[in-house]
Amino acid sequence: MKPPQFFGTGHSWRVLVVAGTLSILVSGSASEVTYTVEGRLHYEASQFSVSKDIAFTVCVSNCSWSITGSVLDGQGIVYKQVYDRGITSSAVRFPGDMSKSSTAGNNSVLGFENTDMPNPLSDIGPGQIWLAYCSACKLSAGTTGRMEPVWFIDTSLRKARFETLACWKTELDKPFLPVSVDYFFDSVSISQLQGIGVKLAAASKAETNIIWGSYRATNFTKVGALRLPKEFVYDAFDPNLKQPLVYRYRGRLLRARLSIAKGAFDRGLGGKTFIADDRSPSNPNRYVIDDTTTAFEKAQWWVHDQTRWLWRWRKRSSTMPSSPPGGASGKLPPTSGTNAVPPASDIAHPLLL
Repeated sequence: MKPPQFFGTGHSWRVLVVAGTLSILVSGSASEVTYTVEGRLHYEASQFSVSKDIAFTVCVSNCSWSITGSVLDGQGIVYKQVYDRGITSSAVRFPGDMSKSSTAGNNSVLGFENTDMPNPLSDIGPGQIWLAYCSACKLSAGTTGRMEPVWFIDTSLRKARFETLACWKTELDKPFLPVSVDYFFDSVSISQLQGIGVKLAAASKAETNIIWGSYRATNFTKVGALRLPKEFVYDAFDPNLKQPLVYRYRGRLLRARLSIAKGAFDRGLGGKTFIADDRSPSNPNRYVIDDTTTAFEKAQWWVHDQTRWLWRWRKRSSTMPSSPPGGASGKLPPTSGTNAVPPASDIAHPLLL
């Protein structure tokens, strides 16, 4: 059975569930909102016989956040997303044998976007983790509005920063994380988008304002002065189906502390890294950095009549940038990771040259 079109394809569909025991470590200053949480996820899409377990770590400092995780399948792939100062970066580090499929020999990719939302193209369920532990700043104004979906629907909708109707309720204590968030299917807004938006709206028989996705923090725990979700669940629906539940995420907090580790907001994951800087859609930038040699490769892409041409410029340099573009506080790999991994990735694939 193919995934319903309203939820995209491949790994972007899966469902996460979390299990484990809870321990709490309290340290650090209470003058600002700073915390680290560790947890487990299990996702399951029973209609498609897909399920996996995930380990994740979240670090939050006021409105900045990082989400690091890996699927517990023995492959050793690490994913990391960081938001700071208006820029979200998405990194993935591959094991050595996977890097052999790249002509550039890179074992890591790293993308930059001008957004405050997580990149849903990942195996670790970053959107659902973000709702649970990182969304307080985003949801601080009001209780209703339009928001980008935290799940992947289609590449063109994501590039257009498509937003749908949503409502939410937040916890009364710091850091004011959501107790509930509901996303509503909005066929009218989808139909106003060119290309896939028109097709999706035309194919749908669903009415506007039917629940599309639903998040609930089912249990909270006190960590110092903060109240953090101990358990949460996220349900995804296809409004066209008689049995609309497509998948379910369940999460459980394992450990929490009121501090963050050094390097928590470093954006890269080291190694030979292919950079995809998409902050300027009209002028995307591609280059390679390597923390093991002094080689610096820079690539520019041109698109003409739907044909992509690659121009590569190489030079030797012993000095590498110490911080990522945009002045973010995280760092690139010393001296010198987008989401997903082949063959399921919509991002890593084109970045593996």
